[in-house]
Amino acid sequence: MATENDVDRYSKLAMLPGLEAARDRIDQQILEIRQSVWPEGRSKAKGISTGKPAGKKRGLTAAGRKRLSDLMKARWAQRRKSAKAKR
Repeated sequence: MATENDVDRYSKLAMLPGLEAARDRIDQQILEIRQSVWPEGRSKAKGISTGKPAGKKRGLTAAGRKRLSDLMKARWAQRRKSAKAKR
């Protein structure tokens, strides 16, 4: 049998789609207002979303990966060394 907490949880879960749809509508209206008030260039400078997808994230170069690898190896070697000294 469903407890009172289960009923409360299910009713909250049932409200989610409607609330998410309302949030999406409000976000779209905010975006339209910002685009009409601020020029395109300024909205980007202020960090305001223009609704366009962001570009592809950059990864590490091979040299950068090697540098990080060397740093981590040195860090773990130091940690192993200090752990042996404590024994």
